[in-house]
Amino acid sequence: SVAAHLIERLGLDGVPVSEVGAVIGAHVGPGMLAVTISPRLDED
Repeated sequence: SVAAHLIERLGLDGVPVSEVGAVIGAHVGPGMLAVTISPRLDED
């Protein structure tokens, strides 16, 4: 899966996977894939 590849390739602890809502799904149709990447926050 894409999530497993990202975990391995980027050395991540995990990747949340979720479904989109009905409004977004109705506009993009089946087969949509979205990947969002953001920096880690410092946990000081």
